[in-house]
Amino acid sequence: QAGASSDTTVPQVVIASPGSSPFTTTNTSINLSGTSSDNIAVSQVTWSNSCSSAFGVATGSANWVANNISLCSGQNVITIRAKDAAGNVGSVTVTVIRNEIQAPCTYSISQTSWSVGATGGNTSVSITAGASCYWTNSAPCGWLTVSRSNGTGSGNVTVTASGNTSHDSRSCNVTLAGKTFAVTQAGNPCNYKVS
Repeated sequence: QAGASSDTTVPQVVIASPGSSPFTTTNTSINLSGTSSDNIAVSQVTWSNSCSSAFGVATGSANWVANNISLCSGQNVITIRAKDAAGNVGSVTVTVIRNEIQAPCTYSISQTSWSVGATGGNTSVSITAGASCYWTNSAPCGWLTVSRSNGTGSGNVTVTASGNTSHDSRSCNVTLAGKTFAVTQAGNPCNYKVS
């Protein structure tokens, strides 16, 4: 006991896996392993995670394993502590970044076609998309304009058609969030007068 109480040597602890810090993963938990050493003996190896109140005791001491450590989304600073019989504690940390798996972006529009008269006009189209999903719009015909060229998440856009001075009808496909919005405009009617 006297030898233990006079011992002031701090244990050494090494994280062997994962071998890099920061370490990036999409998993919700992680397994750590490594080694520890002391001038007398390591009595216990524990772990804790900075992002929560979670902590636990590793299996083994000289060669230790800490399995199924829960990870928070974002940064997790996990501390491994090795303690000897005299109460000396050595520690080492590893930073683990947990990235969320993003669901693939899907897009839909409230209508896929529009028929407009020769005098022109406008119509509103709703775009439905995930909150972080980016989209673009394009109108390749000079007689059509779209109120927004791009956006993120759900939103409304206005498609405007100018008047058609030709007697012929015309059509154009507008692209809204990757979806085809077909526009057809009537021709300017012929007016006849008999005298």
